[in-house]
Amino acid sequence: MNGNNNTGFTNYSQQTPNNWTIFYPNTLQQNNFINFQIQNQAIYNQNQPQFPNQPPFQNPMSYNNNRQPVNDNLQPDFDDFLNQAEQYSDNSIAESSKRTYQSCLNAYQVTMEKFHKDPFPITIDKLKVFITYQAYNNITLSTLQSYITGLSYYFRSNNLINLTLTNDFKKFKNGLKRAYKENTSPFAKLPFKPEFFLRYLELNDMSEIENVRMMFYMSLSFYAFLRISELLNLRKKDIVYDVARNKLIINIRFSKTDQTGHGFTTYLYNNTNKCYHPLNFIGFIANLKDDDLIVNIKEDYLRRKLNDVLSQLGLDKNLYSWHSFRRGGATLASQHHIDPAIIKTHGRWLSEAYLLYVDNDHDSAGLQISDIL
Repeated sequence: MNGNNNTGFTNYSQQTPNNWTIFYPNTLQQNNFINFQIQNQAIYNQNQPQFPNQPPFQNPMSYNNNRQPVNDNLQPDFDDFLNQAEQYSDNSIAESSKRTYQSCLNAYQVTMEKFHKDPFPITIDKLKVFITYQAYNNITLSTLQSYITGLSYYFRSNNLINLTLTNDFKKFKNGLKRAYKENTSPFAKLPFKPEFFLRYLELNDMSEIENVRMMFYMSLSFYAFLRISELLNLRKKDIVYDVARNKLIINIRFSKTDQTGHGFTTYLYNNTNKCYHPLNFIGFIANLKDDDLIVNIKEDYLRRKLNDVLSQLGLDKNLYSWHSFRRGGATLASQHHIDPAIIKTHGRWLSEAYLLYVDNDHDSAGLQISDIL
């Protein structure tokens, strides 16, 4: 039986034993129909939405690693699909978050090295000591939480037991949060006061170079609101004395709040001519080479020397740490009603609520701070 279908093609048919009708288009009609389908498919593909900057999705069954078609009749490979699934999981984490998590893991490794412990495998004891040590160094609770999140990602991405979800660690974390909330943490150190410097100068022979060095380290940390990590990374070339304006220009190359890696510049004026100002003790760096570190001893030894100073001054070493200098300078500035935004700028604290609408001039901040310290 001959007839026309709705495509306009002539069909030649015959009856099968099961009364099915089979149509046989001629060759020209076949080619026209194939071209018709190809054109429609091209129009359909052009109209499909595409994610920006994303390559077209490739079915793992359709292409191999060389982008060549694969025989669809082959048995699908489970591992190929698993690899594709893992890529989807990996893409669920933003690159910026991955960098943050990696920095958390790096901080953990550095801390374990301080205790001469092999960082891996991570144990519940190592995890708690890491967080406790960071709290000891006055790291904020929000930063501690980011460390925990970063290590949790490490466990998940390596198919390890997530120690941050164990009952033992949850109890530890809840106790830490309560201590921070109640301000009863043993790591909440008191601010260092100017009169402590005066007492140190009275009790020590300042013709001794080691006493001069220690006084410079303490005074510089107080005036510049330095973290101990920032102090330990300072080199001679990072400190410049501007004779004309009687000020120190300090290039802080390393700071935990420096997200761009450009560093910070802090300015210290000697407007009040205080006897404990760091400019009075800077002479020893003249004998250093440009790349020499200002602090010539390790962090642990520097902390021990501070404990000796605290004992000499009759202060409880459990109530003070190197962070007391940073806190002491900021506290004194606040007591003299310096604008909090100026204090945050000088101390390199990050506060999005302030930075969105305050013009933070580091030179001006240093000038105002130096007027009262």
